[in-house]
Amino acid sequence: MSRSKLSKPWLLIALIALYSLGHLLWYMKTPLGLSPVLDGRENLILAQKIANGSLEPEPFFRAMLYPAIIAFFPLGHSLLGFFCHLINSGLSMRIARRLWKNDTAGLLAGAFVGFNPVLLHYAFDPLDATLAITFFLASLAAFQKSLTTPAFDKQGATLAATAGLFISLAAITRPHFLLTLLVLIFLATIATAKKRFPFNRLVSFISALALPLLALGFTQQHISGSFRIIPWQGAYNLYTSNNHSANGLYYQQKLSFQNLGEHQNPNRLEEAELYKQEHDKLDDISTRSSYWRSRTLESISEKPLKWLKLEAFKLYAALNNFEQYNNKTYSFHKSLSPWLQYNPLGWGTLLAIASFCGATLWLQMKGHLWPLLIIASSILAGLLIFMASGRFRLPLVPLLAIIAAVFLSSGPPSKAPPGNFAVAASSHARSLSRSAFPNSLASPQKRLTFKTRSLSPTPPPESVKTSSPSNGQATPLSETPISNKPSACA
Repeated sequence: MSRSKLSKPWLLIALIALYSLGHLLWYMKTPLGLSPVLDGRENLILAQKIANGSLEPEPFFRAMLYPAIIAFFPLGHSLLGFFCHLINSGLSMRIARRLWKNDTAGLLAGAFVGFNPVLLHYAFDPLDATLAITFFLASLAAFQKSLTTPAFDKQGATLAATAGLFISLAAITRPHFLLTLLVLIFLATIATAKKRFPFNRLVSFISALALPLLALGFTQQHISGSFRIIPWQGAYNLYTSNNHSANGLYYQQKLSFQNLGEHQNPNRLEEAELYKQEHDKLDDISTRSSYWRSRTLESISEKPLKWLKLEAFKLYAALNNFEQYNNKTYSFHKSLSPWLQYNPLGWGTLLAIASFCGATLWLQMKGHLWPLLIIASSILAGLLIFMASGRFRLPLVPLLAIIAAVFLSSGPPSKAPPGNFAVAASSHARSLSRSAFPNSLASPQKRLTFKTRSLSPTPPPESVKTSSPSNGQATPLSETPISNKPSACA
């Protein structure tokens, strides 16, 4: 590989670092940057308790891996978010380059993630989303590499174990990834059944995946005497997200608590108070969790049509460009930031480009796209089960970036001549700029309808015929057969 090709990714990462650092330095001087609130403040309190060894001897109410990491990370939560954001950009770049076998596509995916204002909006708060995305993308990158490693290469099993370890860490950091964890097990099993993923790699993947989950369970048993993996706030969150009064977008508090002294989670306080109102006592956590799950099912069964309308609205909001409130309002803070206010990237832009690319490429590249779509669907399902807030859909951004990265590149290496995809894409560029969702909850169905074009044109005349792409054939994420030759992606 030439020196220029090697330098391009590092130059992009350097530019992303400068841009991110500029926003970080500005944000650190703002009120929320100086004094985090709500979930961020609770994570800092938990981190301090972990560092001091003063955690209460009870099951974990919320995911504890992120507070545990920032408790011992010497540079603070803001710089942890900064480094994770750079890693996320690099991992997106690597996944896209391997998937499409196109260097430009890799650079575009890295840029779409690295310069994304919404990802930067949350990256420097003491929140778990950015770190969880790092674990998630690391798992995808290792899983992808394992699929393309020859069957005789022992490195494949190590990569599969690495993929299992990281997706487990993602689920522990942010339990919404538990659905994605199950989906990756499904994809790995399908690949093994089709003899594209050796059985020993499947065993390595599942074994490594189980280790962090078991470690978490035994840690909780040691602290509280109860073996648990999932935080127990999920049961009440499930109820508040699906009952008759749920708005589908954010947690809506029913009770007001004042003069509490040290910060306490209002969701937790409300759960205990409402349970006591119903039962005149406060039972153990397992009994209460079972109660809220049954209340959720009762609420859905009582008015199923209303619940279906709620789910439809969640899907509508999840696909819309507007960033729903979550601890802070994106549109307000973007307008204040000199680094974000003029940034045109956003959810609607990426979704429109990725949808166009997916629709255009589906017939030729469905083997590459369907695994990404299944993984994305698992994340989207988490939004529908709980809330369609802006922070909850952040893991979808790198997946959209990986698909959208083909838009301005020379196109996926396929039967079509180079440049054909770029011609097709450029002919739709103007309509795409108009089709990206506005900052209002407009109907997404009309906006997501793209006309599919065939990518099998008649051969060009000899006088204008171009050469085949030098990057070779694209590599599917989950359908790459194991060859007997060393991989070119090593």
